Amino acid sequence: MKKLATRLLLMASLTFITRWGWLGAQNTTRYTATELEIKGIKNRPFFYRPVAMVLNEQELYLLESGDNRIRVFNLDGIQLREIGRKGNGPGEFDSPSCLDVNQGQIFVADTFNNRIQIFSKEGKNLAAFKVPSFPENIVCLSGRVLVVSFPVRNLDGPEKLLHGYKTDGTRLWAILDSQASGDRVYDSFCNQIFLRKGEADTFYVIWRYNNRYIFKIDSRGEIIKKIKIGADYPVKTINLPGKEKRVLEGICWNVDVANHNFYLISMEEMADKDVGPGKKVVILNEEGNITGIIDFPLAIKKLAVNGDQIYALDTEDELRLFKLNIK
Repeated sequence: MKKLATRLLLMASLTFITRWGWLGAQNTTRYTATELEIKGIKNRPFFYRPVAMVLNEQELYLLESGDNRIRVFNLDGIQLREIGRKGNGPGEFDSPSCLDVNQGQIFVADTFNNRIQIFSKEGKNLAAFKVPSFPENIVCLSGRVLVVSFPVRNLDGPEKLLHGYKTDGTRLWAILDSQASGDRVYDSFCNQIFLRKGEADTFYVIWRYNNRYIFKIDSRGEIIKKIKIGADYPVKTINLPGKEKRVLEGICWNVDVANHNFYLISMEEMADKDVGPGKKVVILNEEGNITGIIDFPLAIKKLAVNGDQIYALDTEDELRLFKLNIK
């Protein structure tokens, strides 16, 4: 009798697990990305070393590190204006690496000039301040707080990954220790991050490699949530060359945040065995669960989500527009 009861209980448990596993699978929506014509252009825009793409209200901002300029488009793909040129004077750039747009102003990480520059949306240079190293990532929060990251060197052990500034250059805080293994090449991968704005005065930190957590942080530099990416998330295993066997878990090639969802571009193995951007984008909610998977007809390097449409840069650095359709 006891054996029968145990067997029935086991069968009930398996039925329960199977049913909930099936329901979980059903909650993942599969999309195809169908390319749309960008109405305002005859030839697809090409960009020289594009490093950042930001959608703000009805304008798309693309920062070209190679041409040291910002190009601004409307949503039909018509170029509205250009901002910047090469140099070290006001309004000039030297290999900028990132930008953000907030409250009618543009904030640029002017990398090799070791400074942050601030512009009006029309392109007027408003202010600039020096920073101690090459600025790499930047976000501006609505409380007029800038969050900046710098490349990690780990010369004397772990360094702080994130630094908060006022828009006048006053330093506010520094948080999050870098990984310091003693292997600088390995550490350079492990400390690569993306910064993306959240709602109100919050932002997210997403790691490119190894870290399966997304941090949600406020303008005071306080971590308010650690989002664990689910175990079913597809990572890419990468074996680094060298005497010591070092392995990386590739989380994403790039990412955008929209409507409390994370859109992570997958990594794929290339023909030469190297790793590059993939043809899939995985959608995560704020609990770290997969809610959708988007299949693109080609690999994409960067994306900006606008409802059911996505602006993307392909591997040739050309601008494309896609519409999402449920499979």
